[in-house]
Amino acid sequence: MGMASCRDSSVSAVSRHAIALGIVWHMTHVVQVSLHLLSCNFIPRSFHLLSVLLVLSYMFMVYVISANLYVSSYLVTHTSEH
Repeated sequence: MGMASCRDSSVSAVSRHAIALGIVWHMTHVVQVSLHLLSCNFIPRSFHLLSVLLVLSYMFMVYVISANLYVSSYLVTHTSEH
């Protein structure tokens, strides 16, 4: 029983790390695309501040989510060992 629960927690930790990495990769891709659109003047000047604020809020949200996943997976793996 104890080994099965340890194995389940390690699998969930690995999947959480994969989810966090996927979120961070997606965030960097969105930032790259938006910066490319800004540099090509595809977005009008009046929307520059709005798009920058949108990207920053998106980045902040994704960092909070990934940090939460990382901390929860860290706590799950280290509390199950003891």
